[in-house]
Amino acid sequence: MRIEKLLKEVSAIETNPFTITPLKAAILILATALYFVSSFAKSLSPPYIAGLLAQGEVLISVYITVKVQRIGYYVSLCFNLLSFFAALNAVFLSNIHETIPGIAVPLSTIIITSLIAYKAKLMNRAHFRLMKQHKELVTAKSEAEKANRVKSDFLSSMSHEIRTPLNNILGYIELISLGDLDETQKEYLTIIETSSKNLVRIINDILVFSKIEHKKFRIISEPFDPVEAINHTIRLFELTTLRKNILLDFKHNDVPHCIGDSLRLHQVILNLIANSVKFTPTGGYIKVELTAEIENSSTILNISVSDTGMGIPLEKQKNIFDPFEQVDPSVPLNFGGTGLGLAVSWNIVNLMGGNLSVDSELGKGSRFFFSLKLPVAPKEEFMAETQIRSFSETISPIHALIAEDTTESRELLIKMLSVLGITCDAASNGKEAYELFKKKHYDTVILDGYMPEMDGMTAAQKIRDHEKENSKKRTPIIALSARALSSERDEFIKAGADHFIVKPVSFETLSDGLSRFVRHDLNSKIIKPENGAFFAKLSAFLGIPETSVTSVFDAFKNSTLPQYINEIKNALNPLERDKLMRAAHKLKGASSSLLLENLASICSLLEESSKSGNPEEIRTHAEKLFIESENVSKQSFTN
Repeated sequence: MRIEKLLKEVSAIETNPFTITPLKAAILILATALYFVSSFAKSLSPPYIAGLLAQGEVLISVYITVKVQRIGYYVSLCFNLLSFFAALNAVFLSNIHETIPGIAVPLSTIIITSLIAYKAKLMNRAHFRLMKQHKELVTAKSEAEKANRVKSDFLSSMSHEIRTPLNNILGYIELISLGDLDETQKEYLTIIETSSKNLVRIINDILVFSKIEHKKFRIISEPFDPVEAINHTIRLFELTTLRKNILLDFKHNDVPHCIGDSLRLHQVILNLIANSVKFTPTGGYIKVELTAEIENSSTILNISVSDTGMGIPLEKQKNIFDPFEQVDPSVPLNFGGTGLGLAVSWNIVNLMGGNLSVDSELGKGSRFFFSLKLPVAPKEEFMAETQIRSFSETISPIHALIAEDTTESRELLIKMLSVLGITCDAASNGKEAYELFKKKHYDTVILDGYMPEMDGMTAAQKIRDHEKENSKKRTPIIALSARALSSERDEFIKAGADHFIVKPVSFETLSDGLSRFVRHDLNSKIIKPENGAFFAKLSAFLGIPETSVTSVFDAFKNSTLPQYINEIKNALNPLERDKLMRAAHKLKGASSSLLLENLASICSLLEESSKSGNPEEIRTHAEKLFIESENVSKQSFTN
């Protein structure tokens, strides 16, 4: 602000002191007239009046020297030289000695005005230097803004270019995982999937950090359920923690619905849990806690993520939230990551009005925690949302229209919809999609953002205009984009889209988007499990297709469950309470993750009794656990 004000003031200074404006001309004419009138009046006035008039001439000379730079000085010089020679003439030619003081006045005036003119000259030189700096600042500012635009365009373009092939990689990984694979193939596929998802997370962190850096990051306010938001985030790690044999536990009290940015909260919790999973060894423990304190019409959410990982040295904790900061230089090599996750999380929490902090001890684990004060959402807002959702769930679409210009991405989308039991017509651009929409009825429309001839936003707007003109029912439009920019999301929603998905598109994000407008039992046409209702529920809980639930459930039955049962049996004979309690606790967490409520309940009883219960009681609960584990082992998928 100060620099801009200075630039305006410098711009206002005259660039050419010899320029004559009408105002300057008027000042010079008036000053000349007054000076000659004063000179004539001095010759006719008594000495005391003549002295006052002489002082007036000095003021006139100084005034025009200051107000009309350069030219005013030269005019003043002429005036005073004339006065000097007139006084000199009166002394030496007319022998009028009373006029001798009249010689000193113009000479002193010349000295004063010369000093003023010299200072003005120095000021003009400084002015020209300022003008030069001004031009350089304007040029530098323009180049910086241009560089900023180029950087933003580059990040946006790179996001698009990287996400598009990643979309195909992750999509086909999910499709391949639905087939019959041996253990080696599953292991390789898991490595590829994990690496791809890590790359997506890095891209997201870089984009978010760039927005924060340029003050373009926005926090939105809308009603949401904090418990459901965190539950949704935790479900993303169910497979990872199961493979790594980490117990991921979520504890919360009665938390009201709030008004805030659930997407940003999800991003923070995602980064914190991802860090915990990364640095927690096999057999470790991660706990997410959420508590609420009501204050009038607001609630204070206290959120923490703690683990039994490697911990952070005390001297590193003060810098852990700095961008690209790592606990140790070897961390990126051994664990991966850019060091941006915590910096992004800290900034998001700060923008939401909280402060992300850490407590950690090297070798014993870490605890990240923060508090947010959010308004409590009025019940009527959630009631209205529930009513809309329950109404939309009565719709059961069977045919979709998709528009995607990239052949590979288009084929992938067709296959993914096919797995979900949805048939579709495909278009290669928005124009083709719009023409198809006018001819046929579709239950949902899926549009990519950037396409030749007509982009997705224009197509969405034309579809909405066509519906209004022909009094047609509103068709749900799902937008896809490889550019993770809030501005693009806003433009798509403004154009008429109902939901926005950032690529890469997964079964989870696609199912979530469709479930907002359709009943989410689409893949029941393909897979018919013995315990259909249970596996459909588990599919929704984990956020993966029912076909993928097979491998998860089989891994639990064939590996995790026998391992923990053996640990429990070994801890029973002889009775080792600590080992028994830990084994029961781990099996309880794993069972809860797969919605095996009976098994989790018995594990809970065994865990409690192992602390202080008598041996007979412990063995009774253990026998029940063995029976229930046999029942679980008999559950399977059949075609």
